[in-house]
Amino acid sequence: MKFLQKNILFPKRFGFYPYFWLIWLIFPLTTLWPFNTAHKIISGILLAIFIWFYRNGYSVTKTLPLWIYGQYLLCLILTITNAWVYLTLFTAWEIGSLPLSKPKFRYYLVGYYVTLGLCFAWMATQAGANFFTADNVGNGLVMMLFEILSPLGGKSISNSYRRSQELRAQNSRYADVIKRGERERIARDLHDTLGQSFSTITVKAELASKLLEKKTGSGAC
Repeated sequence: MKFLQKNILFPKRFGFYPYFWLIWLIFPLTTLWPFNTAHKIISGILLAIFIWFYRNGYSVTKTLPLWIYGQYLLCLILTITNAWVYLTLFTAWEIGSLPLSKPKFRYYLVGYYVTLGLCFAWMATQAGANFFTADNVGNGLVMMLFEILSPLGGKSISNSYRRSQELRAQNSRYADVIKRGERERIARDLHDTLGQSFSTITVKAELASKLLEKKTGSGAC
């Protein structure tokens, strides 16, 4: 289990979110199956490496630039060889969901837009004149707009999710403080009540002792 958590599964703090994008692997895998040519086998290996980089990219460590820019390079290669430009969406939502500072996020965002521009430029050159037909231009613009906005959308959703987590944590701390204060109040009330009761008992006991001594003294006379 530790091996799976360390090397295969995504960090728990991201929940189910990273696994959602793995559904899109259906599209490249259906084009590769069966793996009966050298091109398909090499493409499958590159796709597996891309997913490995994608998984490691969710661990914010010193090697993060390697995993993110490695994905950019693999996206460019697989777009040139297989027209899989949609793989950039994996990295787009990944950099959007990572807890990065604004400068670091911009650093990865610039790399993403450069990669995306190169991918679409290649697709346009390969499509030639057909790329500028009404249907292709319309579909291309929708796809391009979605991919351009994806990292920004991922960042917005991630920030909202983190704020809600922080709010829940803050509310939990407030609840603990209130509970602790209530316990302390009850303890003080019990202490004061018991103290008062013991004081009353002590006074009454002293009074009873004095009355008893007085009665005993009167009986001896």
